[in-house]
Amino acid sequence: MNLPLNLRGKTILIAGCGGGYDVVCALPVALELAAQGNRVHLASASFTDLGKLRGTRKRGTGVTVVGPESSGDGYCPEVHLAHWLVSRPDALTGISPELFCWSRIGVLELRDVFVQLQLEIGLDALVKNDPVTQEFERALTSMYANTEAIHRSNMVGSIRASYRGEFGDVAVTTRTMLHPVWVSPLTSLFWFLDLGQTARLKLYFEALSRTRNYEQAIVVTDSLTLEGPARRPQDKPVIPI
Repeated sequence: MNLPLNLRGKTILIAGCGGGYDVVCALPVALELAAQGNRVHLASASFTDLGKLRGTRKRGTGVTVVGPESSGDGYCPEVHLAHWLVSRPDALTGISPELFCWSRIGVLELRDVFVQLQLEIGLDALVKNDPVTQEFERALTSMYANTEAIHRSNMVGSIRASYRGEFGDVAVTTRTMLHPVWVSPLTSLFWFLDLGQTARLKLYFEALSRTRNYEQAIVVTDSLTLEGPARRPQDKPVIPI
């Protein structure tokens, strides 16, 4: 993988932006950074009720550490990822099997989380992933084998479909049999953006940056959705490649 990052011998945090599968889909980046001699940590804004997981521990304010000894019932990609990371230590030297997780917090609280992690583990870089390698496909296959069909990710299913050359409307999971997901030919590519500039393009950036909890963040985004003009439906042609 040809990463637009020149990092060697650094401590790097790769953070998924929501649900758990975001950080799973960043595994190719994590593997490449680890192969370059970096120490890689993973983090996730989780959809799981972290308080109901077993074998976790707290780390400062708002952070739950999910590791190989953790377990839970139902949806929790972070647990499956931690288990997979320790199952292949030969291939994953340099990637910590413990994930830093949080859920339902506001932007100011999230900023405090990143400051706390930067101080504790000495971060040199942060890589955000918002949803191609053989190792990545092995990880997805392993996680799917341990995940009930109802909990499988449409995003991961779309990525796997793109690897097979299946573009356009595709039933990527059992939940999408009646309403297929549109898979773009660009799905299997990783996009690297300037985080600050990208965030400031969001219409709710200023208001959202002042939120202290999850409920305040929901009010901001819902207000914009209700007040803003609705976008007209557009055709999504498959671009030939």
